[in-house]
Formats: sequence, structure tokens, C-alpha cells
Amino acid sequence: MAFAFDFDDDVFIGREERVIVPQTAYTAKEDTDGWFHNDEDDYESVMQLQHGPNRIKSAIEHDYLYKRYDRALEAALFYINIGTFRLRGLFYPACGRAPDAIDALVQYHHMRKHDYEAWTQMARIFAQEPGMGIHVAAVAIQRAIRVMTLSRWALSIPHVERRYTRNLDELHQLEKDIFAKGGDADQFKTWASAKERVSLDQMGLGAFKESALDWIYHEWQRHVSTAEEQDDQEDETRNVRDL
Repeated sequence: MAFAFDFDDDVFIGREERVIVPQTAYTAKEDTDGWFHNDEDDYESVMQLQHGPNRIKSAIEHDYLYKRYDRALEAALFYINIGTFRLRGLFYPACGRAPDAIDALVQYHHMRKHDYEAWTQMARIFAQEPGMGIHVAAVAIQRAIRVMTLSRWALSIPHVERRYTRNLDELHQLEKDIFAKGGDADQFKTWASAKERVSLDQMGLGAFKESALDWIYHEWQRHVSTAEEQDDQEDETRNVRDL
């Protein structure tokens, strides 16, 4: 029995066709900008950001790679200089230069406002001063604890949680020591808010700049509202690399 379907020969045999792909010129992209560069922001503003320090370090390396040495040097000197302010705040008191240490810590705080260690060191310095000093120390240690506890730590990480607990215990112990010596933040507040202040010499702080004490008072008062400050620090989660 024979089947005859009578199919044409070209039904199942496709014709071979050559497709010519148009040639396009390709030039590799050379990225010379970098996401971490933003000419609209100054270095001090960048340092306030969560990843500000890492962003500046990346910008320094990137500028150096592309031989923009002047920009790299400018950023590097700024970054190094921040550390010198903190270093002065730590070592000047040992040299009998406590007022200079406070000035350096104020400068440091302008660029790293969420670093509670600046306030902790201020508390230590003023706790050693006579008269009003112990009351300024009470303000500083309260501010240090506030900054630390309102910052968002990655407490789910064991070594971060251990450091947080250890450092907070140290701050509370310093606070107890200051209170034991008679430290009273309200007394400093009363002096700082008075229309006619008693002179710093009479208060035992004649060597310190009144502008520095004004800054401490206003910075303390500015963050009285917990909710307001919580919003201010909402995006300031501590980077694990910084711990």
C-alpha cells in the first residue's frame, strides 16, 4: 500500500540565509567621576553622613588613581586633620593645656557630631577642674550617654553588642563618679542662662573660653527633645567597620 502526500520538496527544507550583523564602534567607558564625589558637598558636610569617612577615603584613592593629585592631597589633609583634633583633646590635658583640649574637641565635634567619645573626654577634663567644672562635666557626660544610646548600633552582631554594653557601663560609672563629686547640670544651666553671669574667674574656669562653654550649653539645650534628636540620627546607623 503506498501513501502519496505530494509534498513539495521545499516545504521541509529551509533556505539558508546569511544574516549580516551591522558593525558598531565600541569604546570602553572610562569612569573618572566616582559615586563618592559630589562637588556640591563640602568635606565637613560629607563627614556628617553615615558612610562619610569611607566616602572621603574612596574619593582620595580615586583621585590619586587618575592623577588628580591636588584634589587627593586636599581631601587627605582634611581627613588627617580631623584625627589631630581628637588627638589634641586626648593628650593636651596631660600637658596642662585643658582649655586647648576643649577647643580641639569642639572643632572635632563639628565634623563628627555623633561621636559620643568627644563628650566623654570633655566630661573627664571638666571633672578635674575646680568650681563650676564639675557641673560642666555633668552636662557633658549626660550628653555623651544620650548620643551613644540614641545612635543605632547593630546590636544583633555579638561583638558590637559586647562593645556597646561595655562602653555604656563605663559612661554610667563616670556619671556616678561625677555626681558623687557634686556634679549638677542644673547649676551650669542656671549660670549659662543668666542675663548677668558670674565671671569665669570666679567660677574657677578663667582659663577656658566663654564661647566654648556657650557652645556646650547650647548644644546640650538644642537636643533636649528625644524625638527630635532621634529623627536627626535616624540614618546614622553605626557602620560595623567603624567599631
